[in-house]
Amino acid sequence: MTTTRVFLRGGLGNQFFEWLHALTLAGAGADVALDTSFLRKARNNQTLGRLELAGVFADLKLPLRHSGALWRIEPAFVRAARLLGALRTDARVADGSRPARYHYGYYQHPRHFSAQALQQAREQLRPALRTPPAGLQRYAALHVRGGDYAALPYNREQIGQLGAGYYRRVVEALERDWPGLQWLIVSDDYAHARTVLAPLLPAGRGVFLRDHLGGSETAEQALQALANADVLACANSSFSALAGYVGRAHTVFSPAPWFRGPALAETDPSLPPWRRLGADFAATP
Repeated sequence: MTTTRVFLRGGLGNQFFEWLHALTLAGAGADVALDTSFLRKARNNQTLGRLELAGVFADLKLPLRHSGALWRIEPAFVRAARLLGALRTDARVADGSRPARYHYGYYQHPRHFSAQALQQAREQLRPALRTPPAGLQRYAALHVRGGDYAALPYNREQIGQLGAGYYRRVVEALERDWPGLQWLIVSDDYAHARTVLAPLLPAGRGVFLRDHLGGSETAEQALQALANADVLACANSSFSALAGYVGRAHTVFSPAPWFRGPALAETDPSLPPWRRLGADFAATP
């Protein structure tokens, strides 16, 4: 009988880091399953409410569990399990010692997974991420996050949309260090991306992925574009962080701080080799 469940929550990037945490627990000897009970569509949120990992990984290496309508009592379940000492959040590191029955968090800080789990993920995912956008071979990818970062009050106040200052620093580094690279912009909200980047992009230097693909794109195409870049500039998003973890970029930029809210400082997924650039955030309404 499985004794440890790691709840999957959020979209593909979130699920990737939760999966890494689960692999780390399994590597330390725990009997682990991934629990999809809390995957559901949230109003005004881009979370698709499905197991997006299954669309990328052929084999998750761990069993799946699902408990009917458990999501209807999610807050009560979490409080009760925590009071009973059966639930561990991402406030604690995954050390493999006497794991709690339930693991409930986003687990995107590097302290929550082992080097072995990350290597396993890279070996498994890299063969599936080998298709750059047609016509592009060497390029820098800039990820701009919008969508629910602007739509939801909590996201605006605590996560925050990155401002032009961070991307100006990225553009300056690209012009200085890699003047021959083409720039590809990937976003979930191209109207927002154009507003932020238009004043920063020299004429003819940047192409938007949606335009390059003829007016539409899938999440898989966006991930492929980010993962095959030679240089990657992450937004403060687990989606581009995923590309930084398993993609082929020799240089990855990340914002510092990763999130606007100080309470989220311990959820920064940046790896030690990444180049941290000062972040500014869009004003909140």
